Amino acid sequence: MATNNSPKSVFIVGAGFIGLNVIAALVKGGYQVTALSRRKEHAAEVEALGASTVMGSLEDSDLITTQAAIANAVIHTATADHIPSAQAILKGVQQRAEKGQETIYIHNSGTGVLNDGAAGQFKADKIFKDDTRDDVDSVPDNNPHRDVDLSIIARQNEIGAGAKVAIMIPPLIYGCMLATPSPNSCIIC
Repeated sequence: MATNNSPKSVFIVGAGFIGLNVIAALVKGGYQVTALSRRKEHAAEVEALGASTVMGSLEDSDLITTQAAIANAVIHTATADHIPSAQAILKGVQQRAEKGQETIYIHNSGTGVLNDGAAGQFKADKIFKDDTRDDVDSVPDNNPHRDVDLSIIARQNEIGAGAKVAIMIPPLIYGCMLATPSPNSCIIC
């Protein structure tokens, strides 16, 4: 288990497509990175980039909390819809806050949160600006990914100044969104 508490230490949950690219950039920038990996093949890729790994899954809340509690920054690039792993990170962030330590937590949400139900049938009236928090906060609470985002915001408010949280809404990978039979849900490729 990694015990690095360097001022430039980062813990990453999700060493897949997005995570590996983030890890490579952070290692190149001089950060000491530890990544949660559930498969040995991914662990080997992470270690080849110069980062450390801890073996586990999104269900390993205690492991995630422990790693989040020793890192100065945590980035969640795994699924945007896993509340227990996000809450485990925030538990570690809270432990650091109780010691007077700030933590940056970046959570990767998804563009599905901006779903307006149009399914390509009409042009939406709303244009979201990513530098205007009120725009993103105006998204309906029942949109995809929103339950996780709202749970993170609630915990951030409880923790206070020790939690520096950013919820990122990345673009669609390959620009693909497929409608599902339910008009209020989507599948993102």
